[in-house]
Formats: sequence, structure tokens, C-alpha cells
Amino acid sequence: MDELAILDELEDVVYLTDPDTYEVYFINRAGLKNSPIKEYKGLPCYKILQGKEHPCEFCTNKILNEKQFLVWEHYNDNLQRHFILKDKMIKLNGKKLKMEIAVDITEKEVVSTQLAKKLESREKLVECIQIFSECTDFDAGMHQVLKNLAEYYQAAGAQLFETEASAITKSYAWYDDGEAKAFSKADANAYKCLFAACDSKGKLMIDNVDKTDSEVKKLCMKYNVSALMMVELHKEGKTLGYIMIINPMLRPGFDRSLFNSLVTFIEAELDRQHVHKHFEFLGYHDGLTGFNNRNRYMDHILQLNDVKLKSLGILYCDINDLKHINDSRGHDIGDLAILRFSKILSEYFNQRDLFRLGGDEFVVIAQNLDIRDFRERIRSIQMQIETHESFSVSMGYAWSETNFNIRELTRQADEMMYLNKQHYYENSEKDDYRHYSYIRQELIKSIEMGSFVVYLQPKVYASDGRIYGAEALVRYQHEKHGLIPPGHFIYLLERERIIEVLDLYVLKQACLILNQWREEGIKLIPISVNFSRLTIADDKILEKMLKIVDEHAIEHSLIEIEITESTDMLDRELMGIITRQIREQGFLLSLDDFGSNYTNLASLTEVDMNVLKLDKSLVDGICQDHVSKSVVKSVIDFCAEMNITSLSEGVEMKEQVELLVQLGCNLIQGYYYGRPAPVEAFTQQWLK
Repeated sequence: MDELAILDELEDVVYLTDPDTYEVYFINRAGLKNSPIKEYKGLPCYKILQGKEHPCEFCTNKILNEKQFLVWEHYNDNLQRHFILKDKMIKLNGKKLKMEIAVDITEKEVVSTQLAKKLESREKLVECIQIFSECTDFDAGMHQVLKNLAEYYQAAGAQLFETEASAITKSYAWYDDGEAKAFSKADANAYKCLFAACDSKGKLMIDNVDKTDSEVKKLCMKYNVSALMMVELHKEGKTLGYIMIINPMLRPGFDRSLFNSLVTFIEAELDRQHVHKHFEFLGYHDGLTGFNNRNRYMDHILQLNDVKLKSLGILYCDINDLKHINDSRGHDIGDLAILRFSKILSEYFNQRDLFRLGGDEFVVIAQNLDIRDFRERIRSIQMQIETHESFSVSMGYAWSETNFNIRELTRQADEMMYLNKQHYYENSEKDDYRHYSYIRQELIKSIEMGSFVVYLQPKVYASDGRIYGAEALVRYQHEKHGLIPPGHFIYLLERERIIEVLDLYVLKQACLILNQWREEGIKLIPISVNFSRLTIADDKILEKMLKIVDEHAIEHSLIEIEITESTDMLDRELMGIITRQIREQGFLLSLDDFGSNYTNLASLTEVDMNVLKLDKSLVDGICQDHVSKSVVKSVIDFCAEMNITSLSEGVEMKEQVELLVQLGCNLIQGYYYGRPAPVEAFTQQWLK
């Protein structure tokens, strides 16, 4: 095998050139692979390898010998790749040739890490990387990087434009005290001539302003620019902006590759900054409409406590049948309805006062508007929707110049909105109402067919593990998928506002279970039933409860109604009235999931309850975490002082039981004592 055949087998790129004429003598297969080069013999190396018309200013021919390799690093503008090059003079068949071995060190997956390593010897550029990695103020960091970049190239200044849809959104700049001055955002339209002058790779090099077109020349002369180097910044095909160096010192052998390398790092930093800002934005804004989201809403409520108000108005809106629009016409149409409605709201209220709380729910918090102005804006919104839109919106509002309790006003607005939504359904002749009626009938049919089954989970005395009572938990018996837990269907029934049908069904089943135990001579224990916040909010719920329980001749003290902590969001005053009425009829009442959301012990004094159920999230860490233990102890002590029975949920370990007994907890519920079980199995294990 001859020498060229050996070189042809190497994985690295190898090429041979005539050091006197620059003609390419040989390129191995690795060099030709994935390369546009087809013919090379007799052509100059600077043309086919570097894309230049003249010998490279960095050519090493004159300093090479046959004894040792010259190793150096180079960025090939033509290929846009980084290489480590090994050069040496050799003799082949009596002919003196330059051999260059090129090792590609560019890897997209680790470009930032590799870039940092490759620039270690470039003190200024390494410093730029360190600035970005250490600074907390991105703007200040960018200013320092531009200063370093300009100083490295002995330039008058450096400037970076962020762009979006070809428009300049932000500018960073550093300039010395010379004649050149920073490009002004006021000339944003004029810069388009610079951007357009970039080549297909997004680069622009001006070493003589007089040779540029008239628009570019005019702009450069305005800012005393004699030379300019500019590169487009992009990420995954999207233009992020442009970075330029003004009046760099252009000398023979000018090394532009370092600037190009730093551009890659700046692109990554800009993209990371954009992602960071985007996530910050999404933390407090709705991604579709740009409105404030629920997080911002909760913060805003707290901030209003410190604001001196003359009046406060709440507008609560709900797009009617958005789910049906999504299901029947597609989510794109549903999103369009949301966007059109948000645009209408923006025309009448300040963006800072607009909140999207959920898929179809919007709230407006209007400060210091008189009642006439507030109502007129609402009427205008309604008229615009009725006149020009294919969707409809149910609205409710509340306004006050004396009561600035935002929760109370929101409740009033929500109630009015709900009444308007009911009116919409009752008077609708469209398929939407038939859909609503259909799913309600389907639920009733499923209940009648026995698709919903009740399981019981034991509640025991913490001190000795004796049975105290049971919680009735509903499961859906699917013909294909088996038992489905409530987490997969309760929220759907709440969304369709038909959860009350299921809640009352479970109450009836609890009564039937107690009847069966009574007939079998089994000692009766209280059974608790979960009620949704929507069920509790029904002003006739007590009447419906009494009808079911009394029809089965069940003592009221054997029925315990569980409501969740989040039910308190309805309204404390309203909750106080409802819970007192339930207690007055002899039913037991418990507050479920306490501690799963924000927890306010003071609010418990307004809810008349028998039992407080500590959520599993509070109990999980009591054996390892001192803070969790202290919180649980405080709640248990509070219950003891208020004559409320304390019950810990989600207890799974013996250590938890022992500690809860020490802390004075009354009752325990969880897998340690028993999972939810069919009624017959529960009865056999705990009551017989």
C-alpha cells in the first residue's frame, strides 16, 4: 500500500498542498466526505478549503519544516467548523509538499463547554464567559462583555441589538470616548440596511465604508463608523439579534474566528435569558392571553390591603360552553374565542387589572371607578360580544365604595355570574344545553345501573386502635378499566356542576349500609360522606339531606358530612351559616384535607365542626421533620382547646401512630389500619 492509500484510510482530514503554488495535491476520503469539493487537483487550497480568492493571511507555509509538526487551532469560516491543525513539510515521490491534518473539535451537544475550553488561552474571552456565569445582572454583564470585546479588538465600541420580527426590542452598547458613538434606537428602520447587507451566513464585514451601498454608507458616516464587523445571533433558525464591533483595528492576519466563537456563547446566554424571562412571565401570567394568572391574582388581593381605595369593582366572567366549543369545533376555535374575549376586555380595562383564573374564567379588579363608569364598561362589553361574536359570556359584577373585602365582592360577582349562566342554559335552544342535559341524565343512568360503588375506610381511636367510624368513598366501576378512583372523575362532575347528584347518592348509600347493619344487629358507627363545595353552596342542600336520611330512619348523629378546607373559599360568612344549620339538625361535621392548601387557624372559629382532619401532607414528615411535628402539635392542641376532635389522615407507619398518640391526636385514618374496602369486607373485619 503506497503512502497516499494509507492517508486515505485515516479518519481525520488530511490534505497535501504545494507550498510554493498553493495547489492541492491530495485530499483523503475523510476530507471529501460530506464536502461540496468534487475536483481539487490544480486548484489553490485557499479557494477550495477556505473560500478565499487570495492566499490566507494565516498561512503557515513559511514557518514549517520536516522535523516537527506545528499544532494550532483555527476556525474555518467557509465550513463554519473549529479545527485543531497539525502542519508539517514532507517529501513524497521526491516532491516537497505541505501536509496538514485537521481534527474537527466542533460538537453541537457540548458547544458551550467546549467553547470555554477552547478559549482558555484567550484571556479576554475567558473573562467574558466568567462574567456571564457569575453576574446576577444580565444587562450589566452584557455591557462588560461588550467592553472587553471592543478592547480586545482595539475597537471604538461594541453594540448588541435584540430583535423580534425584525424590530429592535433592546440595545446594549459600550463605546470609548472617541468620535464614534452608539447607534440609536431612533434609527431602527435605518438599521435594516445593515441587517440586509449580511451574507447568507448572517455576517457582515466592512473594512472600507466607501465601498458599501449608499444607505449603509450614510448610516455609518452619521455615527463616525469607518469599519464594522457584524454577526447575526440566532437559535434554532430564529433571529435573536445582531452584535457588531465598531471600528476594529484591522491588520494583516486579523483573527475574526475568536469573535465568531464568542458569538455562539452569547447566543446561548441570550436564549437562556429569554427562557428565564419567559418562565418568569408564565409564573404570573397566562400563556395564551398574557393576562395575569391565579398566582398574580392571589398576590394582588394581598397588595390591595395596603392600597387606599375610593371604590372597588369586581367583574367575574365565564365563556359559555367553552368545553363544548373545544370538543365540537376544535381547541383552535376555543383558543380563538378566549383571545377575542381577552381583546375585548383589554379595550375597556387596564391590563394590570385583568386576570384569567382558569380555562374559561376571567376576573377584572377595577380600582377607583365610579359605579356608572363601571357598569357602562360592562354593558359595552356585553353589547360587543352579542353583536359581533359567535360565542357568549356569562357575567356577574359587584361594586362598593365602603366594603373593600375582595373575597366578599368576588363571591357576590361569582353568584351573579352563575345565575346568568343558569339563565343561559335554561333559555338556550342550541345543542349546548342538550349536551348539558345529556351528561346529567347519563350520570343518573350510571348511578341507577350501579356503576358507582361505595367503599368504606376505617377511622380508629389513636389510643388503642378500636373502630370509631368509617368514611364512604365512591369508586366508578368501568366495564373495561375496572375500578376508577374519584380523582379521575370528580373534577369532571364539578366542572359540569352535577357533582351534587353523586354526593347525595353516596349519602343515600351510607343510610342503606346503616340500615343493613341495624337489621343484622351490628353496633352502628358513624359514616362520613364527602360533599363538594358546589353541593354545600346549594341553598336547599339541608332540605335534601333531611329528606334522604329521614326516609331511612337514620339517626342524624350517625351521619358525618366532610367538607374540604378549600370549600372555605366560597365565603366564610356563608360557610358559617351552612355549617351551623347542619350541626343544628344533629349531623356531625368535619373539615377535610386541613393543611393541603393555605392554612389559617383563625378561620376555623367561623366553621362549626366536630372533627378536624389533618391532611396527609402534614402528617408525612412528622417523624423526621421538627417543623412538621411542631405544626401538627399546634393544630392538635388548638383542637383540644376548641373541643374539636382531631383526626390524622394518610397514616401509614407504626412510628407515625406512636408519635400522634404522644401529641394527643384523637383519631387515625390511613393504610396502616386499613385501605378502603367493599362494605361486606369492611363489616366482616371491623364489626363482626
